[in-house]
Amino acid sequence: MPYHYKDRVILLGDAAHSMVPFYGQGLNCGLEDVRVLSALFFQEAIQPVSSETSLDAVDDRLARALSHYSENRHEDLIAISNLAMNNYVEMRHSVVTLSYLFKKTLDNILYSLSSRQVSPLSSMVSTLSRVPFPPGEPKGWLPLYAMVTFRPDISYATAQRKARRQAKILEGLGWASVGAVGLSSILLTRMACGYWRT
Repeated sequence: MPYHYKDRVILLGDAAHSMVPFYGQGLNCGLEDVRVLSALFFQEAIQPVSSETSLDAVDDRLARALSHYSENRHEDLIAISNLAMNNYVEMRHSVVTLSYLFKKTLDNILYSLSSRQVSPLSSMVSTLSRVPFPPGEPKGWLPLYAMVTFRPDISYATAQRKARRQAKILEGLGWASVGAVGLSSILLTRMACGYWRT
């Protein structure tokens, strides 16, 4: 879905991507739209339009920046809309389940074990003003909420992909834990039965 028309107009913020309020990212996402577009303008070296510019002329660099925005930002906008809806389901029901509490605890333990010193926002400002998002995947274990809320250097789509991979790992660890507890119970029961028989 294009958010722009040639080099003439672009939709940003709620006009382009209204979302449910359950992640609290509506305004943040709109402001991020502006930052991403500004970085694309920087990359294309776009200058302010002068009053002498013909209304019929098409600025190829501006059209390219707007097209790039539409093509690449769409994935992030779909991601945050889905994350917001999923957060509603999670807050409505999942937070009271034992499996959710176990996964959240394990998520926080893995984060504290693998987290590196996070760069302060002031050190990211220069980079984030020139590129929409730094290349590469974020390192270490990062909870989804931390990526979405406190890491402007991670796009919503990247956060969603990383969270899905980490969720699969947590699920595997959960099943391994259940298996270990079950096996231990069987072994202890057999040992106890053998002890009582003698």
